[in-house]
Amino acid sequence: MVVAASKLSEQVNGLLHLAQDNAAESRRLLLENISDLFLSPEGRLSERERALMNDILSKLLGSVEKEIRRDLAERLATSQQAPRELITQLASDEITVAEPLLRKSRLLSNPDLIEIVKHRTSEHRICIAARDTLDTEVTDAIVASGDTDAITTLLENQNAEISELAMEYIVAQSQRVDRFQEPLLARSDLPGQLAYDMFWWVSAALRRHILDNFRIDPALVDEALSDATRENADKEVPEGALLKAYRLACKMKETRELTERFVLQSLKAGQVPVFIAGLACMTGIDVVTARRIVLDPGVECLAILCRAAGFDRNSFASIFLLARKYQNADNAVATPTSAVGEALEIFDDLSLDECLIVIKAWSRHPDYDKAVKEFEQRLCDAG
Repeated sequence: MVVAASKLSEQVNGLLHLAQDNAAESRRLLLENISDLFLSPEGRLSERERALMNDILSKLLGSVEKEIRRDLAERLATSQQAPRELITQLASDEITVAEPLLRKSRLLSNPDLIEIVKHRTSEHRICIAARDTLDTEVTDAIVASGDTDAITTLLENQNAEISELAMEYIVAQSQRVDRFQEPLLARSDLPGQLAYDMFWWVSAALRRHILDNFRIDPALVDEALSDATRENADKEVPEGALLKAYRLACKMKETRELTERFVLQSLKAGQVPVFIAGLACMTGIDVVTARRIVLDPGVECLAILCRAAGFDRNSFASIFLLARKYQNADNAVATPTSAVGEALEIFDDLSLDECLIVIKAWSRHPDYDKAVKEFEQRLCDAG
């Protein structure tokens, strides 16, 4: 039955009186009345009456103490009937009040959440990032905010959808924000290609995680590599000794003189440019990427390169020791035997097919600056 006007007036006056009374019993009665009016399954109020009550309560919120607003927010967090204007007002309140609504309320629309992301605190963004469901419209806004804590929470939320462009942006940022790395690599929607892009700057433990858990679609790699080849066709070839070595290695490959033994002997003789160029030609990657792999302080990149080149474990062990000696020319400390054992364990665990795919993926030269700019421009265009 619809509440009569006189009865409604009495209830409104009662709410006004209770809202101004700080007594604990008055707070309890106020919340009970609000719950009765807005949350009752009988739907006692007409639309007009609900609008009137919403207007009154919205004005009251600024004068009642925080504990009452917090209790009200908790009661309304799972409601499907509460007035949206009241919900958005409470959701923009200080975080102790807004938290239950930001985490649970289904009455908050994407524009509501984005407005809060843009104009409220980091704590508000963190609560939104932890919601049970989030689509890319909201997650793009969280990423665009640059809030490290909120982005970390977002990455840890497996139910949050993250756009491809935003994911590329976060991967790029993980070079300088270490906190992003583990939650990124724990996501089930992180493409294998992006995981291997991270290979260059993550810890040894995370490198092993990538090797054990991520695969790359060879077709996608071929497509990306083809695009990169066209884009880089006019770029300069490295100058000096590395260029000469690369030309030599290419000629030797044509005459089938480029062998595992030749490459290993080159490194033993201190002909590092020839060694790098030989590996590049044998694996089909560019010489700059090969040099980057050889100079990488970790063992995983070199193990992948040597496995892709078809080297046996004895050759790899020799290359590993010689490469370490080359990298640490100013350090007389010898590589411990345990390090060699660990390197061989990694080498033995690698699949030739997977290594060939990874090598090709590394050759595509991902342009992270471009991904960052594209994402920022997209958010700018969206207002």
